[in-house]
Amino acid sequence: MRFLLLLIAFTQLALGALLLPPPVIRFAGYLGGRQKDSPNAIALDREGYIYVVGQTDSQDFPSTPQAVRTRSGVNNDDWVGFAAKISPGAGRVVYSTFIGGSYRTVVNAVAADQFGDAFVVGTTCSSNFPATANAFQARAPGGGKGVEGCDAFVAKLDPTGSRYLYATYLGGSGADTATSLWVDPNGNAWVAGFTSSPDFPVTRDAMAPHLKGATDGFLAELDPKGEHLLYGTYVGGTGGDSIQSIAGSGDGILYIAGMSNSADFLRSGKIEDSKGFVLPFSLERRSPAGPVLPIGGTGYSTASAIAIGVNGDVYVAGTTASRDFPTTADAFKRRLAGRTGAFWARLRRDTQSGRLRILYATLAGGTQDTSGDAITVGQDGAVTLAGRTTSRDFPVTPTALIKRLSRREDGYIVRFSPAPPHLRFGSFLAGGTLDTTWSEGVKGLAIDGNGNLFVAATVNEPAFSGTTCALAPHPAGNTEVFLLELTFAEH
Repeated sequence: MRFLLLLIAFTQLALGALLLPPPVIRFAGYLGGRQKDSPNAIALDREGYIYVVGQTDSQDFPSTPQAVRTRSGVNNDDWVGFAAKISPGAGRVVYSTFIGGSYRTVVNAVAADQFGDAFVVGTTCSSNFPATANAFQARAPGGGKGVEGCDAFVAKLDPTGSRYLYATYLGGSGADTATSLWVDPNGNAWVAGFTSSPDFPVTRDAMAPHLKGATDGFLAELDPKGEHLLYGTYVGGTGGDSIQSIAGSGDGILYIAGMSNSADFLRSGKIEDSKGFVLPFSLERRSPAGPVLPIGGTGYSTASAIAIGVNGDVYVAGTTASRDFPTTADAFKRRLAGRTGAFWARLRRDTQSGRLRILYATLAGGTQDTSGDAITVGQDGAVTLAGRTTSRDFPVTPTALIKRLSRREDGYIVRFSPAPPHLRFGSFLAGGTLDTTWSEGVKGLAIDGNGNLFVAATVNEPAFSGTTCALAPHPAGNTEVFLLELTFAEH
């Protein structure tokens, strides 16, 4: 009898997936030059404008005439950062600009405020990064002399992309990388990443004023003009730690996600491999708002992306090699089948104790490698997870945009219904046949108030052309920035 009930339930879920209409492609196009271009993040502002950032080694990457930087200007054809703002609907490029100095620069994250100003963060190995006159750090603290001297940076662009409202280095004498940011209602930029600098700038009220391990995470707050460090602290223990993503909630809590192998930070016994973690941080008290939550089993895990639901629940995504990764009983996939798998989890913080509790946790992937690199949650509670995979048996639905993996690696998107979570849509993204040495996959997700999903991916030779919009309908180079907007008809 129990088997029959399970079979009926499975059949209902399968029929639900079959009956769900395919998503409508509202917008699709390409941005790039003749070489390699890759996005790292995508964001929306309140007017629906799209912001995408990343890096390129294409000298002909398309920039707009009035942008703060119209040419690559990087020695040895190395990476230079880029930032682009695109209008909703028609896909017109409002601005597209290079970001960096004479040596390698990568832009890792972007956020927009209520005025349409864009905040971008990343890392630069340039001693001539265009820091503004009154910047918090106008000169490269690492010296700009190669990888070990690379510094984090924070820059704020005006709505036209023609002027830096501020641009500053952020780091010490070692290597510093900014991976994520969040802009609070006052216009202060909260920046996170990781550092090996023993002299990274911290404030007197830092929760950890000293570097403890080979690398530690860092968290910093800059004022709206980029002139003053309002808060700065290390995050981590005596091992290796990094912050990969942060997100602020409406109740004054900033959630920090990353990976660590520091037993004294994760408050656990001996740790052989890094684990993912989520730490709630009080913006008012400038201190943890609860204990850190380790995420993972006995193998490697990392928490790569984090999002906040409308009810304040926390959604975290990442990658794991743990055969004993702790999924919940109602998980879509309970056991790791490949070498690595993606995961996502829904967490809730107890307001009294501050502890995070796992409400739902599942794996996703096939029998090879899958990463969980981006996550977003809509106002209806539907969760979208994305990344890259080498698994030919990755779970796709009949309504997939692309149903088969036809090369070494591809991006993917999977969408889960609100609680109880069920797989409603799964698809490969590119589906071409030409392999490339550059990693491909979905790098960023964003969702608007109407539930429209925006995707930023690195692709090569995709199986479908772009729609009618101002962006290029076909890729021009080795790998390309691909932007996609989808609308799902949920029921």
